[in-house]
Amino acid sequence: MLELICKLADKKNIEYALHTGSVPQAKRRLEIKRFKNSPNCRLFLSSDAGSTGLNLQNANVVINIDMPWNPAKLEQRIARAWRKHQTRPVQVINLVCEHSIEHRMLRLLNAKKNLAHEVVDGLGEQTSMTMPSGRAAFMERMESLMGEPRSTQVATKTAEEPEIPISPAQQLREDSVSIWGDRLDLLQEFNQNDKQSIVAVVDHHEPSLKDDLERNVSDNFPEHQFEILDRNTYETIQRLAEAGLLKLNTELQTLHRSPLLSKKHQEATQKQLNKARKRLNQAEHKYNMAQVLSKGGFIIEAMPSLGEAVESSLESLALLENHDSSPLSISYIESDLIRTSRVPKETISLISQLREDNIKISEKYAQTLLESGETLLQQVTETLNKITLG
Repeated sequence: MLELICKLADKKNIEYALHTGSVPQAKRRLEIKRFKNSPNCRLFLSSDAGSTGLNLQNANVVINIDMPWNPAKLEQRIARAWRKHQTRPVQVINLVCEHSIEHRMLRLLNAKKNLAHEVVDGLGEQTSMTMPSGRAAFMERMESLMGEPRSTQVATKTAEEPEIPISPAQQLREDSVSIWGDRLDLLQEFNQNDKQSIVAVVDHHEPSLKDDLERNVSDNFPEHQFEILDRNTYETIQRLAEAGLLKLNTELQTLHRSPLLSKKHQEATQKQLNKARKRLNQAEHKYNMAQVLSKGGFIIEAMPSLGEAVESSLESLALLENHDSSPLSISYIESDLIRTSRVPKETISLISQLREDNIKISEKYAQTLLESGETLLQQVTETLNKITLG
């Protein structure tokens, strides 16, 4: 909404000050001073980031574009202008579309406000209140807000349904997004060699928000290490990984990824898949050549083509991790491909035999190698297809 208002103000040549969580702290202070001191700047646009701690007594009109769920937040917004030393009346305008969710929110806000006056401030006869909880209470609140009556066909339960406990990962994600908003690019959990860590990527470091994020990690994952990276550092690491200078840990769980980063991630993943698919096509071509030689009675002569097919199929999987080297080391095949069940356990013996310079084997054993190569290609193809479909 603020972006739409900014565009409209620009179109009408109306000068304004902008105060949101995405505006750097130093610039926020300048915006506040400009609104207070400049006679041409008569419009102060703010998100809920400006609902506390601001003294804007020079303003005498408060317009709520989006209504909050909490009446206390509404009062906080108004209190920016209606403060001590305010000498003029403050006009409050709530923009609400009739017969909308916001319209029904007004009744909900009013009910909460009256309840607070009676119970908390002691201004009414009511001295206590019940606090409904659970799924049934949540559904009742949502139906009241949406204006849809409950179905009479659903049997009323006498006992409340137990609330589904929230997982530490989900709690961390919700808390982190609440603190950082669209400034949080990525939140991931890594597990390797019995060591766990949480890595967060943000637009830039801000000490106060960083401390809040560290506390959230400590509360939900007390045994995990925590690292926070700014956007530029993360992009540098990704470029180094793409160049093959760094190897990234693939044993991870993504807790949050911003829409912008998700788009970039999908584009990068698709690029990797295209390269892997191209290399696999080369492997299939070499394997078909080996099959033709074998059926023509030249099975021993088919082994070099089979070797190239096996090498290319393994390289196609390595390309998914930006690992572009030829030939692949035995240690990499064993630790990164076999251990993750991407290729059969027999792959080490197969690749070792095919890499020997002078293969002196029987036709029967050559047939066994050909069958093992076929099994490997089938599994690699299935792996790439699953990633493509996913």
